[in-house]
Amino acid sequence: MATRIKNIDAKKSTSFTRITPTMAAKWLKESNTKNRRIRKNHVRALSAAMARGEWVKTHEAIAFDTGGEMVDGQHRLHAVVDSGVTIPCLVVTGLSPLVRRQVDGGAPRTIADRLTISGDVSMPPFHCARFVSAANAINRNLRGTGKKRRVTYGEVLHLVGVLGGSIEGLVAKFGGRSHLRSGNVLGVLFLVSWAYEKRELDTIMDALSEGVGLKQGSALLTWRNYIIQQNSRYVKTSDHGDMQFRKGVKCVAAHFNGEELKLLRQGGWERDLERAFGTRGEIASQLFGTPTVTTLQIAAE
Repeated sequence: MATRIKNIDAKKSTSFTRITPTMAAKWLKESNTKNRRIRKNHVRALSAAMARGEWVKTHEAIAFDTGGEMVDGQHRLHAVVDSGVTIPCLVVTGLSPLVRRQVDGGAPRTIADRLTISGDVSMPPFHCARFVSAANAINRNLRGTGKKRRVTYGEVLHLVGVLGGSIEGLVAKFGGRSHLRSGNVLGVLFLVSWAYEKRELDTIMDALSEGVGLKQGSALLTWRNYIIQQNSRYVKTSDHGDMQFRKGVKCVAAHFNGEELKLLRQGGWERDLERAFGTRGEIASQLFGTPTVTTLQIAAE
């Protein structure tokens, strides 16, 4: 027999509301007793987007049932508290408790999906996915491990603007090559594209993809062999993603400083990053931008 909800329409309302950090904290404390586990990385990404002024009103609501229990929106409210930013958001009350069976049951849109749908870039879906993977590899390594999170949509668009048209050709060239389409490899190449002339990027791309101009003991040959080895199905243990990115940085630094590199060792990659590109903070600020007072004011409107 179906569950009957009494007075289901008694508290129904729908309105856009300015949600302050104080309001969000109160709702989380008093009304968030039947919800899923918090995804901290998702909260951090939402919080960063709010702090950068990227939040926009959508049809997606903070929702409560007839008993006043929250059925949707806890991650957004935690992000409001974390960022300290007031946001405009749709709030719906008086829903049946049965909506919990349906909420968030669909397929979420990734940043790559949004890039494809929005038309902000002209790359096909597969290339958009590779681009976002590379952006995340840069983000993880430059911003440290203390607050791991994925890049926001606004940060990806900023990166697109910084790198310009070179990224589409780069992703297209390597997108179909299984050993070169890793986000960790592309991430290092994005740094090269940002910091050096196109001819330098072309030299490295030709060396990695075709083995052009490689000499025994050269840093690029060592990097190419390492990439191929890491992608071999016969390798029993491979380096984790961040280590692949960092060893790529070491190879590029040796290449631009005219040094041979026959053996890739762990450690010391930050020194190599500075030798080739600059400090972590400087690079991250240039590639992804930083929130300003102006964007915070816009976010609060």
